[in-house]
Amino acid sequence: MILTIPILIFFSFLTLAVEPDISLAIPKLIGVSGLIVILITILIVALDRKKEQLSAYFIIVFALILRLLFLLQAPTLSDDIYRYCLDGIMLINGENPYSYAPIELLGEWQSSDFVKNIYPEISSLLLLVNHLEFTTIYPPAAQIIFAIGSFIDSALNITDNFVGIKLVLLMMDTLSCILIIKILERLKLPACYSTIYAWHPLPVLEIAHSGHIDGAAIFFLLMAIFLASTSRNYKITKKSWWNCSIFTQIFAGLFMGLSILTKWLPLMFLPFLLLFMKYRKMRLVMSLGCIIAIVIFIAPFFPDIIKSFVTLNQYLQHWEFSGFFFRVVRNFMLHYTAQSGNVARAIIFVVFTLLYFIVFVRFFKNSALKNSDNNSRLSVVIDSLFKITLVWIILTPTFYPWYALYLVALLPFKLNANFNTAGITLSWSVLLSYKVLILYKLTGDWIEDTTISFMIMVAPLTALILQTYIRVHKSHFRLSVIDQH
Repeated sequence: MILTIPILIFFSFLTLAVEPDISLAIPKLIGVSGLIVILITILIVALDRKKEQLSAYFIIVFALILRLLFLLQAPTLSDDIYRYCLDGIMLINGENPYSYAPIELLGEWQSSDFVKNIYPEISSLLLLVNHLEFTTIYPPAAQIIFAIGSFIDSALNITDNFVGIKLVLLMMDTLSCILIIKILERLKLPACYSTIYAWHPLPVLEIAHSGHIDGAAIFFLLMAIFLASTSRNYKITKKSWWNCSIFTQIFAGLFMGLSILTKWLPLMFLPFLLLFMKYRKMRLVMSLGCIIAIVIFIAPFFPDIIKSFVTLNQYLQHWEFSGFFFRVVRNFMLHYTAQSGNVARAIIFVVFTLLYFIVFVRFFKNSALKNSDNNSRLSVVIDSLFKITLVWIILTPTFYPWYALYLVALLPFKLNANFNTAGITLSWSVLLSYKVLILYKLTGDWIEDTTISFMIMVAPLTALILQTYIRVHKSHFRLSVIDQH
C-alpha cells in the first residue's frame, strides 16, 4: 500500500496538469487536492505505525517531479505573476520598478525613451497586470528574484515571460523541501513528515503553477530557522560565542532579512527567532545581519520605494478576500456605524496584537528555551511561529490561498500536535476560496461568498472537534475495558 500511494498522488496531480486552464476546473481542483491531502495523511500514519521510513532523496525527487508538471502551465489561478514580470523587466532594463505605476507606463511610453525602448516587451504584460493605478507593493528582495527570472527568459529567448520566474521559485521551493527534512532531522522526527509540504497540492499549485513569491519568502525563512538552530547547537560558553558561531548568526539574520524583504509578512516572526538565540550578543549579531540585508537591498531603490508603502497602506485599509472573522465583525458593526470596515479592521488589529502578545509571553517564559536539550528549544520556537501563523490566518481580512503556504511549511513539525488535524484540513479548505473564479470566468463578475469563507474556517474546526471526540471516546473505552478486568 505504501508504494501505491505515491503513484496515486502522481496521477492525481497529472489530472490537474493536463487541464488547459485549471481555473475552469475548480470543482475538480478542490476534489483532487482533497484526495491528495488524504493520501499524504494516510501515508504518514501508515509509515508511523509500521516504523518505516521514506528515503529523503525519493521525497525530494518526487516533489521536484510534481512541480515540473506545472512549470509550463499558464498561471490562470492568479494574475500576480504578470506584475512580477513587469517589475523584473523594468529592473533588468535599468529602471527602478517603484518609479512608475503601470498606468503611468501606458500614458508616457511615447515621450519616455526608457518606456519606448522596452514597450514591445511590456505592452502585452500591461494588459494583464492587476491594479494598474498602484506602484508595485513587492519589497526589494522580491524585485531581485523577478529580475533574475526575467533575465532567464531574455537569455533563453523564452516567449512566455512567466517561465523564468516560476523556474527560480520552483528551485527555491525544492530547496525548502530539503531544509524541512534537515530541520526534521534536527528535531529527531521522521523525514516522511516533510511530504505534508513537499507533496502537498498548495505549494505545488501556488508556487510551481501560479509562481507566487511567497515560495521565496518561505525558503529564506526556513534557512534562517535552520541557521539559528545550528548556532544554538554549538556547545559554547559566554566567552567563546564569538569564535564558534559568528558567521552562522550573521547569515541567520541575513536570511531573515531577505525573507522580510521578499514578503513583509515574515516580519512578525523576527522577535521569536531573535529570542531563540541563547545569548544577548548572539541576538545582536543576528540583528546586525538582518539590518545589513535590509540596508543593502533597500538603498538602491530609494527614494522611489516609498511609493510602495502607499500601495501597502491601500492594501491594509481596503483589500479583503475570504476573511470570515473580518466579515462577521464588519457586518455586525454595520448596525452602528457607516465606517464598519475601518472599525472591523481596528478590532482585528487589537485582537491580533493581544493574541500575539500572549503567544510571545508564553514563548519568552517557556523554560525549554533555557533547557540544554536543543530539540525542545527548536520545537518551542517552531510551535510559536505556527500559532502566530494560525492566528493571523484566522483574523486577516485578506486570506488568499497562497497565504496558507506559511502554515503548510511549518506543518511538518507539528504533525503530532493536538490540532494537527485542524491544520491539515485548513491547508486544503483554503482552496475552497477559488470558487469565486467559477462565476468570474463565465461572466466577468467577481462576487465573493461569505458561506465559502465560513466553510474554510469551519472545516478545520470540525476536524478538531471530531479528533477530540474520538480521543475521548477511545480513552473512555480503554478505561471501561480496564474496569471490566
